[in-house]
Amino acid sequence: MKQINLTSYRLNDLSELDTYKQKMGESEFFRYREKVFKQLSQIKSGETFYFTRYVKPDNLPLFIKLCCSYIIEHPDCELTNDYDGFKRL
Repeated sequence: MKQINLTSYRLNDLSELDTYKQKMGESEFFRYREKVFKQLSQIKSGETFYFTRYVKPDNLPLFIKLCCSYIIEHPDCELTNDYDGFKRL
């Protein structure tokens, strides 16, 4: 299987999310954000959620940026080195 590197989707500044809020509308953006955060909160310690298995390719940039913002408030979580997965330590 080909290794994929998604590091270009890393969130470097929270203001990057503003583009998505404007594009989607705030209501839709926050609905999607809640859905992502709920999914991430259900991942147990030691588990890894691989994005390319479950997230539509068009949604990957925002999904990964939201994962990054989630990690800011949840230091027990991290992304894999290639940003293809989210794991809870």
